[in-house]
Parts: sequence; C-alpha cells; structure tokens
Amino acid sequence: MPRYIVSGSNNVDRIIPFEDPTKISHAIGGGVNYALTAMSLFGEDILSVSYAGLDFDRYYGDWFRDNGFSSEGIVRAFEKTYRVDLVYQENGTYVTAGTVREGSVYGRNTPNMDLLRPWLEGPELRGLHLLCHGNAVFFEQLQQYRHKGIKIGYEMEVAKKTYVDMTAFAEEVVKLVDYFSVSITEAAEIWPGVRDERDALEIFAPMGCDVFFRMGRKGAYMVSGGYAYYSPMVDEFGSIDPTGCGNSSTAAAFLSLCEGEGPMRAAQVGAVAASLAAGCHGLVPKLTPELRRRCKELADEYTERAEGGIKI
Repeated sequence: MPRYIVSGSNNVDRIIPFEDPTKISHAIGGGVNYALTAMSLFGEDILSVSYAGLDFDRYYGDWFRDNGFSSEGIVRAFEKTYRVDLVYQENGTYVTAGTVREGSVYGRNTPNMDLLRPWLEGPELRGLHLLCHGNAVFFEQLQQYRHKGIKIGYEMEVAKKTYVDMTAFAEEVVKLVDYFSVSITEAAEIWPGVRDERDALEIFAPMGCDVFFRMGRKGAYMVSGGYAYYSPMVDEFGSIDPTGCGNSSTAAAFLSLCEGEGPMRAAQVGAVAASLAAGCHGLVPKLTPELRRRCKELADEYTERAEGGIKI
C-alpha cells in the first residue's frame, strides 16, 4: 500500500515556446506526473491515483515502467488522454489553449471521492496531494481521513471560469487542508489586492495551514506558523523547459513537511525539485539512484546555507 497518493490530471502536452512559436514540441505531462516524479525523487511508495484515457499505456507505459511506478491507481475512464497546448508568454508563464478533449467529458479527469476512496484506508498512508480545481463539498468529504492523521496538500488550479467566487473558495479550502501552494501570478488572480510578495505574505501569515508561495526565478517562501522561510531558485540542471516546475516544487515540499523535516528544509527540497524539472524537456526521463542522491545532497547544501525564518 502507498505511503503517499498524488492525484490530478494526465495530459499529453504540445509546448509552444515564446521565442519561436513555430518550434512546437510534444511531451507527456500533466501536473500529477511532475508531482509523482518529485515526490519519488525524495520519498518512496508514491502512487498516482488519477483518471486517464484508454491510450494511457501508449503514452505513459514505458515511462512508468522505466521508473518503477505502479499504474494500479490509474483509472482509464475515457477514450483518449487529454491533449493540451501550453503557450508560453514572455514572462515565462504559460496559458492553455486549443485543448482537445477527445472522447472525454470536461472535468472527468478531476479527482473525486469515487476515485480516491478505495485508496484512503491504507494503513501506511501519510499524505494525499491534490492538483486540481475543486469545491468545498469535496474537501469536506476528505476531513474524515484528515482526522485520522492523513495530511492533505493542495495545489489549486486557478481558472476563474471554474469557480463562482475564486477568492471565497480559496479562503474556505485553506481551512480544510494542511498545505496550500500558489504562485505569485495565481495569488494576484485569487486576491486582486496582491501587488507584490509582501502583500501575499501578509495574506498567508494568518492562514491555518502551511503555504508554499512560489515566485519563479525569485525563489519561494514556505509560510508556516507566522514565519516565512525563503529558498532561492536553484540552477543546477540548466534551463530547458519550465513546464512542471511549480508542480514539482510543490509536491516535493509537501512530502518533506509530511516527513517532519520542517519548513526551512521543505522549501529547499522544493527548489531542488523545480531545478531538476527545468533541466528536462517534459518529464524527467528516469530517476536513477545517482540522481536521487545528488538531489538530496543539494537539498542538504541549501538547507545548511539557509537563514532562519522571517517573522511576518
């Protein structure tokens, strides 16, 4: 049985760079798989529990086998796995466009209780990490497992069209999870008054859960107990493709917190995971023992250099 579950969407990505939109490339992706990679980089017994198309093995089979990932939690619920265009902007962020949902219904790849319930009774389960849009009812249903000691992490999918009131939802859901992750761009969409990192940190400080606040090349903060713990951007593996950096850092930092490593260490672990993701086109091809060892060494090095938390 898994120690950690990660749940979100599986995508086949068409990557359109800002510098030259004609240089289109394709890659298997989906936030859940970047998260699965990052958590497996620093931990063991991580299981993806997510929806996919009947063609899942065609795209992901070799990658799952090469990395020793179990596909037992994959539910093939529709004809084809989602195709998503990632159109990069000058500031390094991307927008999704031209999404083709062939043979599927919008929203069917979103985690729900029918998908998760069979896996939430595992005696070894420590944490559930979610990457999705959601609703308060779903998170209320998860509280029975949270009360049993299972940590709930949440990277919110920020898209105004999926929420009646995105701000109200975010402020409600942070009461129902142990960990919440958001980028500075997303924070400004959720809370329109956010102009800079100071504005965002002041919003996060009184929240009852830990908040991982991602700022791209400016690094990130782990906000916990009224303090902000900073991690700089790590540039160890080069910069080939920024896709999935936020998913990777968020998931790795969540696992670190669940393992009791503390907010400062968790922030550095997240930064290292993001660096590895940036150094690969699409998903990391294979997590070798040497790669795992190097990433843990980097996390150690950055943790040793880190200064104490800043009182907010």
